[in-house]
Amino acid sequence: MCVAIKRRLQIFKQNTIAGNHGFTLIELIVVISLVSILLFFSIPRLDISLFKDRNRELSAWIILTVRTLKETSFREQQILALSLDFDNNRMWVGLADDADEIPAENKQSLPKGFRLLSLAYPEQDRIINGVGKIRFYPKGYSDAALIHVEDNNNNRITYQIEPFLARVKIHEEYFEY
Repeated sequence: MCVAIKRRLQIFKQNTIAGNHGFTLIELIVVISLVSILLFFSIPRLDISLFKDRNRELSAWIILTVRTLKETSFREQQILALSLDFDNNRMWVGLADDADEIPAENKQSLPKGFRLLSLAYPEQDRIINGVGKIRFYPKGYSDAALIHVEDNNNNRITYQIEPFLARVKIHEEYFEY
């Protein structure tokens, strides 16, 4: 029995020395499956794109700003305003009374390829020139308003701000009251 074991060990050593290294099919399938499962769960969480989506950037800024303004005006008991400058395609946040005196570095420019079209309030004329304001009040509500934006491809997007809701509705078209 000892001789048989020694002989098998010699054959095994010769095979490994000769370069018959490798993985079995089952080992390869298991490793590839584990890597696939890890990638399946990790890649959607990575918010990395080679090309920045300008539309998404603008939408995120408007949504987060509106939500923050409603919360801040309620918490600090002040009337705040989101100001829209249609001549220079800029937006900024400030106190409702001092919103015109904000320094230029605090004003958010729209991403390249986008321009502000208008600001509409229910049952009022649209604002297409100058500066328009959406006010946020200390009781937690805001003015109802529609912000109309257009990109270089003439695609229009409407951001609908509801007075009593913290979220902003996005319409992929020109939407009016």
